[in-house]
Formats: sequence, C-alpha cells, structure tokens
Amino acid sequence: MTSLFALKSLDDLQYWPELTSKEYSIFQLEVEEPLVELDAYFLNAGLSQSVQNENFYQAFLPDENWDKALNYWSGKFSGNPKPELLIPFLVKVLDKLEK
Repeated sequence: MTSLFALKSLDDLQYWPELTSKEYSIFQLEVEEPLVELDAYFLNAGLSQSVQNENFYQAFLPDENWDKALNYWSGKFSGNPKPELLIPFLVKVLDKLEK
C-alpha cells in the first residue's frame, strides 16, 4: 500500500454514510500537499445487473470498466460525485474524532 483513503472534511461524510457506523473510527490527519482528489463514483464500474422474468442476470462490462477507470485516474468528476482523497504515506494522526 502506498496511499491512504481520506476525506477533505467531515462534510464529505454525507457521500460516505457507511463510514459513520460504529465499526469505523475517524481520525484527523496532518498531511503534506499535494493531495490527489478523485471521484469514487467511477469505482462502481464493470458490472451490469438486471432481472427478467424472475431471473437475475449479472454481466461484466470491460469497456465500461475501462472508461470509468480512465475518468477516475484522470481526476474527472461525475454529475454524482463521491469525493475522496488519496494521501501518500507518511501522515501524522492528530486526533481521534467522536461520532
């Protein structure tokens, strides 16, 4: 691992409600610039699901996966962004935040 997932501010938790459960801890970090800000919306690519006549179908779509990966790593943001930061190590932990 060469980087750490983080959010720019606590306000960004609205896009990541799963992180507010008690099983996760949230820490305030001190990091050095520059930070890479990306849109995790593009990470949901590659699978198509449908139900037809009570049958469930799932398919892998390589071309969609490729397009979304290009958008993610180029730093583009979707119309429905899920912002995240990728922070290179080393970081300094300042505080554990209460939920």
